[in-house]
Amino acid sequence: MRQAASEAVAALVAGHRPASGGVQLVEGAAVEVLPAWCAANGIDILVVGVVSRSRVVEAVIGSTAERLLDRIPCDLFAVRGPQPWGTVPVP
Repeated sequence: MRQAASEAVAALVAGHRPASGGVQLVEGAAVEVLPAWCAANGIDILVVGVVSRSRVVEAVIGSTAERLLDRIPCDLFAVRGPQPWGTVPVP
């Protein structure tokens, strides 16, 4: 599984220039490993991708980004990808 994750990360950053620290693949549940990793590496801002779910599912299991907010020692920037139903114009 780690090999597949490494290949997926490599494909994601291909053609981009990562920051001087490069790209690191950290194993574990995000809410368990990212707070300590951010603290140990002096991270100022953590960028995470979010996946939209139904409000019912989110209310029952919560969102990883939301749980990270209470635990990480830095700012959090959550990025949502394209939605399957398209975009909704904001007035």
